Amino acid sequence: MTPPAEQVTVDAQQYIDQLRAQLVEAWGEVQAQLALARTESTVRAAREAEKDRQLTVSREAAADKDREIAELKATIASLQGSSTRP
Repeated sequence: MTPPAEQVTVDAQQYIDQLRAQLVEAWGEVQAQLALARTESTVRAAREAEKDRQLTVSREAAADKDREIAELKATIASLQGSSTRP
């Protein structure tokens, strides 16, 4: 292969500056995506925590109703047992 007739010169600083600008832009985009992902994760965790809290409240309310029903049944049974009616 024969060398070119004239030398080709490259402005390395211009190329480096271009690469640096691309890197800064890419870094900014990645940081924005990371911030968005963290926010989405936080929101998702908050929603899950709220669902868990609501489930706990519902279970506690159901347990309270079950206790109330059991107490009423016990009261009915004791009233039926102590009835003076024939």
